[in-house]
Amino acid sequence: MEEARTKIFNALSNSVYPTLKSGRSKLSVTLGNIRSIRVTIIGANKPGNYTVPSLATAFNALFLAGGPSPFGSFREIELIRDNKLYKKIDLYRFIVNGDQSDNVALKDNDVIRIPSYKKRIDVEGYVRRPGYFEVLDSESFNDVLKFASGFSDSAYRASVKVTQFTDKEMKVQDVNSSNYQNYRPQDGDIVNVDKVLQRFSNRVMISGAVFRPGTYELIPGMTVTDLIQKADGLTEDAYKGRAQIFRLNDDLTKAMESFNALNSQTPIVLKKEDSVVIKSIFDLHDEYYVSIQGEVRNPDFYSYRDSLTLKDVILQAGGLSDAGFPQRVEVARLINRDTVTDKDVRASEVIEITGLEDLSSQAKNVLLQPYDIVTIRRKPGYSQMQTVKVIGEMQFPGLYVLGKREERVSDVLKRAGGFTPEAYEEGAFIKRYNFDDTIRALQQQTIQNIQQQLSDSTNQVTQNIERKFDQIPLDIKRILEDPGSSQDVVLKDKDELIVPKFSAQVKISGSVLFPTQIPYDKHYSFKDYLSSAGGVSDAGRKGKIYILYANGKAKTTKTFLFVKNYPSVKPGSEIIVPAKEEKKNRLTTGEIIGISSALASLAGVVIAILNLSK
Repeated sequence: MEEARTKIFNALSNSVYPTLKSGRSKLSVTLGNIRSIRVTIIGANKPGNYTVPSLATAFNALFLAGGPSPFGSFREIELIRDNKLYKKIDLYRFIVNGDQSDNVALKDNDVIRIPSYKKRIDVEGYVRRPGYFEVLDSESFNDVLKFASGFSDSAYRASVKVTQFTDKEMKVQDVNSSNYQNYRPQDGDIVNVDKVLQRFSNRVMISGAVFRPGTYELIPGMTVTDLIQKADGLTEDAYKGRAQIFRLNDDLTKAMESFNALNSQTPIVLKKEDSVVIKSIFDLHDEYYVSIQGEVRNPDFYSYRDSLTLKDVILQAGGLSDAGFPQRVEVARLINRDTVTDKDVRASEVIEITGLEDLSSQAKNVLLQPYDIVTIRRKPGYSQMQTVKVIGEMQFPGLYVLGKREERVSDVLKRAGGFTPEAYEEGAFIKRYNFDDTIRALQQQTIQNIQQQLSDSTNQVTQNIERKFDQIPLDIKRILEDPGSSQDVVLKDKDELIVPKFSAQVKISGSVLFPTQIPYDKHYSFKDYLSSAGGVSDAGRKGKIYILYANGKAKTTKTFLFVKNYPSVKPGSEIIVPAKEEKKNRLTTGEIIGISSALASLAGVVIAILNLSK
């Protein structure tokens, strides 16, 4: 195109358009349509005849055809022009080196023939680009390494293992690095490049009480003193009386040698893989501590230091809490015995201290010893304020602080101003949360044990029961008539006293034909409510129907002399029909027939024996 533009420019500027030379006129040459040519590709993934632009090259055509087939050659692709071999194309020159000298322009009716490869090897292991590579007869293993982009960082480069195919069997050949240039791979070779050994030829290690522990280079003639100097010397807490060297013998057995870390009489020459360990004085005894518990702000374990006193530990723990009683402090101390006697039955020595109000004073201070346990007692009768919540149809619902240790429901009802006109007194109840995790865990374990025993004895699987709160039903009428009685429940912290609104509905649920809610009717019997829900379904247990009242109390159906006595129905109640238990291990028809046949055969044998005995 550039040559065409130059020729047209010269012709026009020298004739009718002299202004082209001065730049007052412009010349634009464009190519409208490019003619097409046809090429044939053989041996590719998609062989066939292709129509390509006349400017297309061999690589363009190979790309259209999907490249060589799985058995096609990448190294000896033939470009045939006018029924003669025009050029051999080696794709590796482009793939490995980016050389496009083989990317020649195509002409009409060119044929690209991809023959089968002649020699291909498999390179596995620690090379940057493992895979299959096609090799020419003149190429060596060094050339193959270039195709694979060389060894990886952790490759073992001294030699490679080559597995070859012979006429009868396979063989293994070790190719050393000195022979990489001369070794000519054979077709089907499998070259495996191993990983370098995970060992060091010149490594020594030092750990413990030095400033720079770690791994260091082993220099010929290097001694332990030299290694300590490389590690910037011993730390102040180093135990200098005795240090150790752990080393491997020639037969790889482990050995240990001790020396004086500070004044070694004879220099100790290090060997490869030696490990020098210098202990700290703190490593040679237990870590001393004291603990403080009870009424302090931060009860915990604290490190023991020389001259540590009782008041020092209390300060570290943030001082006494508001409930702390400084007139009652105990220090429990470990007893160090040489012998055990029958007369000495002490488990520890307990020291009682009184009057620690002034921590700045040295009076009544105690010098602590390792493993002492300090206990700060709680003030007698000290308790935090406790609250209950009144919810529902009361004149003044909300939070109430308990005024005495045994405040009852009747007391709070008076403080709440009594009931509203919409209150349903028979539905009142207490919602009590189970905040004590220890008690909950014990209850849960007890329930699980009982369930396990039931499961083992009855072959039934019971569900796990865990309640976050309990619902305590209240008899408001009796509580108001007789305050302080057993019905007048003593309230606890975080209790919720709930008085619901009057609900004139009765709910029927469970195994009935149509679970529903219907208005309460005092003329309705228990059966009338069941009939309103369509009656009990086939899966329902008629003998176990029960009712749940609005305050959480439940009553079940009782049977006496085949006569069912149903509980009374009140507003806000729920009638529940439980489902029958699924019968398990029912015999199939085939099993019944088999058992019947066995019994009949047994009966025949018995009759025969009786006849013989006559």
